[in-house]
Amino acid sequence: MKRILEKESYMITKTELFEVEYPSDWILKEMSGMTLIYNEKKGNGVVQITTYNLQLQHQTELNDLFLDYLKDQFPMYTVNMMLKSIDKNTINAKFSDEKRFWNIFLKRTKKIVLFVTYNCLIENISDLEIEMTDEIVDSLK
Repeated sequence: MKRILEKESYMITKTELFEVEYPSDWILKEMSGMTLIYNEKKGNGVVQITTYNLQLQHQTELNDLFLDYLKDQFPMYTVNMMLKSIDKNTINAKFSDEKRFWNIFLKRTKKIVLFVTYNCLIENISDLEIEMTDEIVDSLK
């Protein structure tokens, strides 16, 4: 993936369970079992990372887990939702309604499964923030 910013414009943070790279002018906060990443000054939305200690062996299990999560968390959207396989360990779904835009990922690392969500008000959709979210998810190890 081509970077949006120069390499020196990023920070790397290692938590107990994962490592993530994000723009240096964004803030990372850990709270209540989740990690939040956002641009406090110029941002419109928030990236939320939640971890699960699941041992998934196959792509079908990953797809099923993601669909179950989406049906549970976003039941009103799943009818019109398109899943996109980014790579063998990452699945994505994007959708919106009249108020909010959602960009949701499930990513498997060597140790855990991560659910990553980005959302913002529909009138504040920022292509740059959506691209930065994609980069953040791509950086997760």
